[in-house]
Amino acid sequence: MTNTASGPSAASRAILCFGEMLLRLSPNQNELLMQSPALTVRPGGAEANVAVALARFGAPTRMATVLPDNALGHAARDEVR
Repeated sequence: MTNTASGPSAASRAILCFGEMLLRLSPNQNELLMQSPALTVRPGGAEANVAVALARFGAPTRMATVLPDNALGHAARDEVR
């Protein structure tokens, strides 16, 4: 028996992750957040972390979220690509 189901092929399907993207602000070395003159900014959040992990495992992955159209939003987008 042959499978005649129509639709996208397995190669063209992607896992869609949707939700918020957060920014983690981390102080340098052993400093407390309020003591540090500079912070490291990293994108994250459960949904974004899942999308990145799936992509690293080789799964075709897409992320649906809303980011501001400014330097911070562009940097977050570029970091998880």
